[in-house]
Amino acid sequence: MPYRSHMGVLYVQWVKYSIFFICFLVFFPIMAAYIPSTKSLPESEQPIESSKLAFASTDSNTSHLGLLPSSKVLVYFAHPEEAYKPITEKLTGQMLVSHQQQNIQSLSSLIKQQFELQLVQTDILNVNVAAEINARNLKYKDSYAVIRPFIQQAIKEEKYDLIIDIHRDAAKKSVTTTTVDNIPFAKVALVVGSKHPNYEGNLMYAQKLHEQLNAIVPSISRGILKKGEAGANGIYNQDLARNIVLIELGGVDNTEDEIMRTIAVIARAIANMKQNEQL
Repeated sequence: MPYRSHMGVLYVQWVKYSIFFICFLVFFPIMAAYIPSTKSLPESEQPIESSKLAFASTDSNTSHLGLLPSSKVLVYFAHPEEAYKPITEKLTGQMLVSHQQQNIQSLSSLIKQQFELQLVQTDILNVNVAAEINARNLKYKDSYAVIRPFIQQAIKEEKYDLIIDIHRDAAKKSVTTTTVDNIPFAKVALVVGSKHPNYEGNLMYAQKLHEQLNAIVPSISRGILKKGEAGANGIYNQDLARNIVLIELGGVDNTEDEIMRTIAVIARAIANMKQNEQL
């Protein structure tokens, strides 16, 4: 091949490679922006993995819910400072059953996240009940009276399929934990006050939720506790609406992982209730 022709071929190849290299430099950063990040979220902010839940699918892919009707719930905490000893120990170094910051109400954003993964629209009634009690020189037993007007206002403004008052039980781990396929869950108890004339409506909703919970994870619900005996509140603001249910979410010894697994199960149970026209 003549020398000049040979150089021409080399020049053409050099131009091609140069153009390819320049395009790579220009477009790679743009393409990289669309590649999902593998950076891990803090453990408390990650959606619960479905593989950890045995019977409750809680991953962020909700395509399987596309045909399900959405439900709307109101969540509040009449005793917001109730805490879990493993969580307070992890964050403060002390095993406490009550804490101003690391308490059951501090889980509200995670509850909302897990509920809405199941198409359960969620309003959180974040009332600082303890501050209200202190400011008005009231007693702990007055918590239900303190939060009552906030509930009344919320249900006046919106229509909810279900209203949930979430508490932490004082019972020990042997009572408040169940293990299925070597995966531990915090158990729940559903409390219905029987000191008002229309409590059968609350009982009906509690029964439906109990059945749906145990259909997902057998024995995760401890059942329904009717409270009307002397010394018990016996109303728990459930006289305000027939669809108010009080949930005891685990007990003092349950871990954050156990609690979050159960929150995901509760979310799925509510979604199933709506699908089955039980809400």
